[in-house]
Amino acid sequence: MVFQKVFLLLCVGEVGRLSSSLVPRFEDIFILFSHASEEVKVAASWAVAGICIGNLSDCLPFIVQQSQTPSAIQLWLLISLNKVMTYFGQSIDRSQQFLPYVSLVWEELIKHSGSDEDGIRDSVTEGLSKLTLIDPTNCLPKLKLLLDSPSPIIRFTAMAAFHLTISDQPSTIDPLLREWIEDFLVALRDSDVRVRRAAIVTFNSAVYNKPVLVTHLLDSILPDIYKETVVQDDLITIIEQGSLRLIFDNGLDTRKAAYECLYTVLDCLSNKLDLFDFMKHIIRGLGDQRDVKIFTFNLIEKLTLVCPRLVSQTTDLFIEPLNKIFSLELPIGAPNEDQEQITEIKTFALRVIISLLNMPNAEKNPHLVRLVRQIKATDYWLTIFEAVQTVFEIPESMTNMINKI
Repeated sequence: MVFQKVFLLLCVGEVGRLSSSLVPRFEDIFILFSHASEEVKVAASWAVAGICIGNLSDCLPFIVQQSQTPSAIQLWLLISLNKVMTYFGQSIDRSQQFLPYVSLVWEELIKHSGSDEDGIRDSVTEGLSKLTLIDPTNCLPKLKLLLDSPSPIIRFTAMAAFHLTISDQPSTIDPLLREWIEDFLVALRDSDVRVRRAAIVTFNSAVYNKPVLVTHLLDSILPDIYKETVVQDDLITIIEQGSLRLIFDNGLDTRKAAYECLYTVLDCLSNKLDLFDFMKHIIRGLGDQRDVKIFTFNLIEKLTLVCPRLVSQTTDLFIEPLNKIFSLELPIGAPNEDQEQITEIKTFALRVIISLLNMPNAEKNPHLVRLVRQIKATDYWLTIFEAVQTVFEIPESMTNMINKI
């Protein structure tokens, strides 16, 4: 029965898309937005979108009007609108057909941009980005104005929508993105941590997909990214319930985004970096929580490939925090999960140590040699150390050098 409904709805949508003479009975379709099957709801949203595509002037204003009233179908109508915009955003000719309706849809989406419901807000974010791609000249300034909203949710929505306009393919919007992106990245200094994280993710996307958009801004943007690698006490919440003490780090996801972004910058724009300054900022990640530590390990390994001579000259910067990691011990009776996490972190750290040993004249660094000897003095970690070396497939000459330590 579900399959039949889905099939018929897809047929209705396709017929509606191809025929402007189809008289829509939206009420019959709207009922299906309350169906128990998710597949039926998705097919119903396509049926509404298809009919709207085929008869834009009559149907689009009606769909927009129906989406104004909060109800069970509101989310699915917004999804249908996004499908319509996807269709008309696929070519310049189609975009031209949709231009007269951009303001109508924009104003409706803005009404829901501060919604507390994730589904509604995600649909609005997607819709605003699609409208911006269809009419960037008019929509980019309006999107930027949303960053001045007193609501952090609306500012987050605006930043997330701008992020979605950056793709990995050449686009006609690219020159305008390069012109406007600095104004949007001001959000890196927003008072709300979620907005700052959205700005970091946007910058990361630009560096990875289209570095030409941000290369000229690197010197001014990096200090803001570095700032987000620091643990911020005002984002730490401590809840005590009797003898139980719970710590919530509301800045962790933003720090993870910052370290991931720094990895992308190192990977794509290393020739534009002050690598010594870069290195000083990432080291603090070795003293952070597990996920940040792992990002930092990956960064250090990457540095050994990008600038081996500099890493060789500054190896001592890494030794003390690596020593602290290998000094980590949990009390007897600690949960197995915690023990496994410590073992995992130390194993990742071994990868970093092997990368450092691969640097020029590594065997002449007394601090690194002492750390390696301490690790090899424990049978368990000696076994892990040798296993990690095997995974690295290091040359025989390096193996011999490590064996002599």
